[in-house]
Amino acid sequence: MKKLMAVALSLSLAVGTFAGCGGKEEAKKKAKADSDDKVITIWSTEAAAQVCYEGLVDEWNASEGDEKNIFIDYVTTTDSQQIDVAQQNGQLPHIFSASGNQREKFTKLGDVAAINDLPGGEEFLKDFDQEPTEGDNLIDGKVYWIYPTVRTAGLVYNKDLFKKAGIVDKNGEPSPPETLSEVVEYAKKITALGGGVYGFAFPLGWGTSYTVTSPLSSYYKTETKESSQSFIDLDTFEADYSNYKEQFQWILDMEKDGSLFPGAMTLNNDNARAYFSSGIIGMIPAISWDVGVYTDQFPAECDWAVCQYPAPDGRELNKHWNQRGASMIISKKAAEKDGEAVMEVFKFLYSLETRTAIFEAGINLSMKTDVLENYDKDKVDPHFAQFAQFVDETNRYAKAEAFTIEGDGWATLFQKIWMGEMTIDAAIKDIGARASRDLKKAVAKGDYDAQRQKRVRRYLNGEDGLDLSMTH
Repeated sequence: MKKLMAVALSLSLAVGTFAGCGGKEEAKKKAKADSDDKVITIWSTEAAAQVCYEGLVDEWNASEGDEKNIFIDYVTTTDSQQIDVAQQNGQLPHIFSASGNQREKFTKLGDVAAINDLPGGEEFLKDFDQEPTEGDNLIDGKVYWIYPTVRTAGLVYNKDLFKKAGIVDKNGEPSPPETLSEVVEYAKKITALGGGVYGFAFPLGWGTSYTVTSPLSSYYKTETKESSQSFIDLDTFEADYSNYKEQFQWILDMEKDGSLFPGAMTLNNDNARAYFSSGIIGMIPAISWDVGVYTDQFPAECDWAVCQYPAPDGRELNKHWNQRGASMIISKKAAEKDGEAVMEVFKFLYSLETRTAIFEAGINLSMKTDVLENYDKDKVDPHFAQFAQFVDETNRYAKAEAFTIEGDGWATLFQKIWMGEMTIDAAIKDIGARASRDLKKAVAKGDYDAQRQKRVRRYLNGEDGLDLSMTH
């Protein structure tokens, strides 16, 4: 790159790749492309990370990019239609983030390049060492994108209330629950303190996925969709949903004994989190993004901490549910034209330095745990760092077979249970009968591949390696 031209950048921009995404007081210098540069355009939908990435890109342009005559033009857009329009006009940017549906569509249309096919792509994938997901980012033996970030679940608890209720260890420190039975027990003790204090907040108005089903899914080795649960017998095609009682009865028990914050049916997540922040709730389900909520959106007025989501009784507490975050994909036309330059930028985006900076900024957890060996502990909120300990890098993912269950799904049935319109046993029997009926129909019509789903289960359980014949 020729001698850099530069313009002053606002002081609000983040610091560069090696310094992280915040903390320097002096303004950065933003490099401009010279005529002999390869300009690689990136469109990102990650608005929350915009400032951080802009700072990282500016630093890269002024250093490594300057040496290699490569300039990154980084654009943040929250308009998903802009991606569709660009694809229709044959003008997709070099690298871009897109929705799952867009990724699938563009890949089928041949608009996306496999990482394997880029110069140095095979070596990059080997070094990054992330097991791909057949039917998702692995298609016909080639990897089309990878996942750098992840969200995970936990349980946030009020340390002040735990101490007042005597829920402490031998050193007098709050002792968080490890089983669902302990959640019920501790919630009762906290509620007994009186004064408008409740043991647990259950925002049923927000739904049951993030609050119950997803955080517990790994204890049953299931996908989170009802139609791919591991307790569907793939030989008899009978569905037994009796595990749902174990997953939900503890919440019904807390409602019965008065330990739940009132009005769960209409309580949404924002309201529930605001009540927790005010110091009147002992425990609440949480996702890693909640750290920002309790520090910025609803600053907590209590001393709080996060623990792993408790296990069903009789099961070992383990790392669990990881929801993979956004990923970047590469335009095939761009790869064919500027393959080497695109790969250099792609490696920068997924580098340990970039992922560490994003983690230190409190934006996203890293899918790879190497970040935990390199980050500056003084830059990271300890609650966010605790969520990072729950990430299981060895978690396996697979695109499961699914079928449509006619009638009410479990979320609707649980609302009926909550309102006293049916018992949990009746609801389990109802959804099991309908699932058995509709699964048999799907198998008979050839819409459900039971043999492939068996392979998916073995793979999720760590029993088999990835079967590349799973291309249904």
